[in-house]
Amino acid sequence: MQIEYPTLRVNQQRLLDTAQRMYKQAQANSEINGLSQPDFARCLYYLRKPQAADYLRQVAQKRPNLLNYEAARINWYRLAGDQAAMQTVYQQLLHKAAKADRRAYADYQVQIFQAHFWLANDRECIQLYQREASLQEWPLFGLIAQIAEARLTRNQQRALAMAQRFAQEIRTELLEPWDDWILNYWDLYEICCGLLDPPLQLDTALLAPASNPSQRLLELCRAEQVVAVEWATYNNQDEGEIGYQSYTLADGTTKSFGEGFVNQELERLVWDIMNFDWFQALSQYQQYGIYRLDVAKAVVNHVGEIWTSYDYDEMEAQGWLDENYALTPHPTDPDLYVMSLPEAQHQTIDVTFWQGERRNY
Repeated sequence: MQIEYPTLRVNQQRLLDTAQRMYKQAQANSEINGLSQPDFARCLYYLRKPQAADYLRQVAQKRPNLLNYEAARINWYRLAGDQAAMQTVYQQLLHKAAKADRRAYADYQVQIFQAHFWLANDRECIQLYQREASLQEWPLFGLIAQIAEARLTRNQQRALAMAQRFAQEIRTELLEPWDDWILNYWDLYEICCGLLDPPLQLDTALLAPASNPSQRLLELCRAEQVVAVEWATYNNQDEGEIGYQSYTLADGTTKSFGEGFVNQELERLVWDIMNFDWFQALSQYQQYGIYRLDVAKAVVNHVGEIWTSYDYDEMEAQGWLDENYALTPHPTDPDLYVMSLPEAQHQTIDVTFWQGERRNY
């Protein structure tokens, strides 16, 4: 059965720019060891540079000799392709666990569970998760166990579901491939994509840019019976982006972005248009915009504002709330408030104002 792949890819230019900035900074500060930092090594890995393995090994060797980093060291060696080092750290971990007192039991089970996963000891990974209630308290570990099961049983649909899940999390949380987390979602996403048949390479181009992206977007919307796309951004400068995104269909129903369609070209274009700085075309700077693409009229309307509960409480305390504006709690997020502007105050922007600018991921 044919399946539609996730649309998330690494941005090679952004990775390269980040790596170059780190390199120049290390040179300027005469930091001899600056280039053995995790973020630089990760950039080289996702750029597929041959020297990445050396830097990844250096990071693994310099990780603190603490229990919480044991499995992470195995993952660094995995990224470096050093199977022997992975096994060495794994055996050391098992030896330490056997000698540890009972108080450290739960902590060691966490590390052994993750180690099994990075080593692709999937059966042991799943069994340990099912046996230890303390592991089941962590939602992320449940997802990791599902990846292990998909890898063990070659379950394409489960692998795809996990890939889509992590792609959405990465986008929502604005996670970068070079982030130095003990469990980096990009690593998990890459493993999921590698389980697909054929495997999805994260460093390949997604789609060739359309010659007329705004027109192409409208065509795809009409083909999918989409009459409007609505989105809200609390801050469109990537400093604290929250909000919602949804499609409105011809029958009046709605679908959430990332969950509604398998058409990756449509989702890619919608992702870009939602993250475009439409406030450039407004009469005044609007940080908290709610926007709606009217497919039939080929325009984007600024139709309201979105506030956090903190913003609302502050404005209420200052007496700044205007009773002439409809202010309602967001239907799915209790921490957000939606203020709809009167239609006379809507600002309309021709969709061609967006000329195909693309989001980093």
